[in-house]
Formats: sequence, C-alpha cells, structure tokens
Amino acid sequence: MQKWYRQGSKLVLTPERIPDPFGAGVYRVAASEELGFHLVHLCDKLELPTKVYAMDEAFIAHVMRTIEATPGENLGILLSGTKGTGKTVTAKQICNLTGLPIILVEANLGLGMTLFLASIPQPVVIFMDEYDKTFESERQKDSNAMLPLMDGALNNKDTRKIFLLTTNASSVNENMLNRPARLLFHVRYSDLPYATIIEMVDDMLVHKELRQAVLAYISTLEMITVDIVTKTVSQANIHRQDPAKFAHFLNMSKRGTRWDAIMIVDENTERTIVEDVYMCAFDIDDIEKPVRLRGGVASVGTLKRVRNAHEADVEITSSDYGEENVGKQVHIKIQKVQNIHGAFKGVKPAPPTAPPLSETELLSQAMAGATAGGGGQFMISASRRA
Repeated sequence: MQKWYRQGSKLVLTPERIPDPFGAGVYRVAASEELGFHLVHLCDKLELPTKVYAMDEAFIAHVMRTIEATPGENLGILLSGTKGTGKTVTAKQICNLTGLPIILVEANLGLGMTLFLASIPQPVVIFMDEYDKTFESERQKDSNAMLPLMDGALNNKDTRKIFLLTTNASSVNENMLNRPARLLFHVRYSDLPYATIIEMVDDMLVHKELRQAVLAYISTLEMITVDIVTKTVSQANIHRQDPAKFAHFLNMSKRGTRWDAIMIVDENTERTIVEDVYMCAFDIDDIEKPVRLRGGVASVGTLKRVRNAHEADVEITSSDYGEENVGKQVHIKIQKVQNIHGAFKGVKPAPPTAPPLSETELLSQAMAGATAGGGGQFMISASRRA
C-alpha cells in the first residue's frame, strides 16, 4: 500500500514510508527529478475577502448537500463565464466547506500528473482555477487524459475526488458538457446583477454625492464585474469626480450602439424579434443574400428590398420567427435602443444619497430655524447637535 512521508513542506507518495493519510489543508501539485510528483503544503485553507460579493449561497448549499448525500462518489463542478463575477470565490468557499485536503493544479504537468492524482489513496478536492488556460491549449491530449480521472475510472470508492473547475472561456470543451457523471454541476456566470452593483457602490463609495454619477457611468460599460465596479469606485473616491470626466483614461470598454429588430408582417402584426444587439445597416449590395440579425446564428431569411439603411423587406426562411411566416415577405426595421447595460434596464434610477452636512451647513440651518421660530435657542457642538 502506498503511504506518504513529509520532507519539509513537501508530501511524497511512496510504497514504503508513513504517515498516512495527510490532513486537511491547501496543497499544490509539483514535480522534480529527485522526488517525482509530490504535493507542497501551502496553507491551512483558501483565503477569501472579508466581504464577498456575488457569491451564490443557494448553489453552495445545494452542492454541500449533494456531497454529504453521496459519500464515495466522484463529483465534478464547472463554473464558467465572465471573468470577475464570483466564480473563483464561490469555488474557494466550496473547497473550504468540504473539510477535505485541497489540491491546486496550477500547471499542466502531463499524463504523469493525472496518474499521480489518481493514486492519492484518500478523498481530496482537486481545484483547477482557469482550467481553460491550464489545459485547453496545445496539450489537448493531456486535457483529455484528465477525463478518465473525473469519470472515476482510475480510483475506487475509498479515494473519492471532488473536482472544481473554473473557466473564463466563452465556450466549454464539448467533452465536459452533458456528462453529469463527469461534471454534475455547470453554472454559467454573466455580468453582475443590479442588486450587487448597488451593494458594492453603497459599501465602497466615500463621496456619497457621486453615487448617481458613478452608477450612471457603470451603466454605460460593456462589461460589469467585481473588478470593474471596485476600480470605478476607487477612482471616484481618489479624485472626488464623476467617472465620466476621466473615463478616457480607464481600461474599461463602453457599450457600442445597440439595436432592436422589429418584424412587421402586416399593419396589425408587429413584434420585436431580436433585442439589444450590434447590427449593420441594410445594404443594397446584399440583395438576395441571407440576413443575419445576430452574429453567428442562422439567417432570418433572404433580403429582397432595401427601403433605407434601417428598413428592408425580407423573405422569411427560418421557423424561429413563426411557422406561419415562413415564405412570407415581411418588413423588418431596426432601431436604436437605450444604450445602457442590461443590468440597469427596467430599473428605476437609484435614489440619491445625500452627503452629510458640514458644520457650516448645520449652523446655517439652525439659524434659519431659529429665525422662523421667533428666535428659538440652538447649540452646535462636536458631540451633540440640538
């Protein structure tokens, strides 16, 4: 039976040495000519910020209940989507809550690493943050070599592995999708919701009189993440200015012009068929060519006549726009939409937060009150106002 022995902060797996098993903590996979594949102890648990934004508590609770109810079974969790939206902190929280040793895979060390991980004779969490950068590259065959380990083909019921993967990639390896025995959970993250944006701004903004300006600027951005909101507020705090005044200095992309497409079948039938997308104007040179209202998807139909840059007649070929409309020539127009991020659409503007009054303003108000009240007494001190 294989056992572990400790060499400083390093744990080496060998058939001959003890003690075994190793305890909870955070470890990194490493390799050297002297020791071969081994684990390096880093710390007792993964560090989290004092306050965490955009953490999905309901999902975490669901995962933990599943872990408790399925002892001995491998479990895979994939968190994908927009960077800076809570994937890593959610994954870290799950790792810590398991109470198991956490093994960080920070580099692709090849098939040998996969076999080493499979040989670990106890339950562990294997955490691969930004999996796409580590594995989805020129060493695709090594990425695929991880799959039997995730399937559980290389270990037994006493050596359960919990896999936690995060990826910023817009698309996910097809070998990962619709394979719940390999990855049971897949949560897709997008930009921050309005409630989280408001919470962050209210927590971090020092100059409350800038609240509306900060929110207005954030609403114009192409992407809204924890990092972007944090840095926007930080700059407003430092310079005590509306971020719009120094936006040209910031590494934050503004939203381009967006359009809705409206299909007019007849004078009584009009409906929006595509919302909030980038579009090009209709061009007479595209007559008899497919019309795509959203990049990379099937065409709506064939362009038959251009009325102007934003209106055209199209013969519908896709049943996505109603079976009854296939073969019909309809009028389609595109129109600009309010150029704000989707998180802010349909939301009433947040009420402004009044800045605290200065001593001079308080004194002025008190004097005005005294005058209005016929010379009433007032007093202002550093500790009490009456």
